[in-house]
Amino acid sequence: MTKYVYRVLFFNHDDIYEIYARSITVESQDFLGFVELSEMMFDDTQTNKLGVSEKRLKEEFKRVKRAFIPLQSVIRIDEVERDTPSELKQADKKGNIRQFPGRYLPPEPDKE
Repeated sequence: MTKYVYRVLFFNHDDIYEIYARSITVESQDFLGFVELSEMMFDDTQTNKLGVSEKRLKEEFKRVKRAFIPLQSVIRIDEVERDTPSELKQADKKGNIRQFPGRYLPPEPDKE
């Protein structure tokens, strides 16, 4: 039986992060407007063959139990079979993908 994981691409400053996680929660009760990533996965089997970007991501997230990514920073979330390493790429300044400016504001409760 094939195990599926989630590939999450999101903006962080001028970089695009590609992270694999076993669990995601889009409607987190802890933080409204954030995507929660937990059980993040990095390739531990071939430590000397890791690419520079995966080593950097592994170091950055090594003590992180759960990560909360702002909803407006998420580019896409895919359910995949994991066969590629995590990546950290420089965002293309001339491309057509940009981070949505602003912040998420929940609707106002009804006042009666």
